[in-house]
Amino acid sequence: MDQLLQQSKEILEKAIRDYSAYAQVVMFSGGNDSRLAYWVMKALDYAPDALVHGVTGTGIQECHEYCGQFAAANNERLILADYGAGESYRRRLLEKGWFGRGLKAHMMAYHILKNRPFRVAISQH
Repeated sequence: MDQLLQQSKEILEKAIRDYSAYAQVVMFSGGNDSRLAYWVMKALDYAPDALVHGVTGTGIQECHEYCGQFAAANNERLILADYGAGESYRRRLLEKGWFGRGLKAHMMAYHILKNRPFRVAISQH
């Protein structure tokens, strides 16, 4: 376990160094992956500047509530990336239909639902 934490620390420090990071955030869905990323970061003695939760309009309200509760219970700042992604996604589906299958379709959906809202949220904080 110590070796894995050391590898994680090296990856995190390289990313901070290579990208001249002025802040460290955890993109936080509330799922297992983002909770693990949060706890690994804490175990490495890094304090995230914020948790960023994407409100895509496709999820369930309880998920958003859980993210707020998690942030409050751990005394973390929560930034909601909520910039109408769900409505953009819905309009795209109604106008042009489903994206298709595979990586290309996934990437199109990702850019509409997450990429832009996350970038806007981070740039405003």
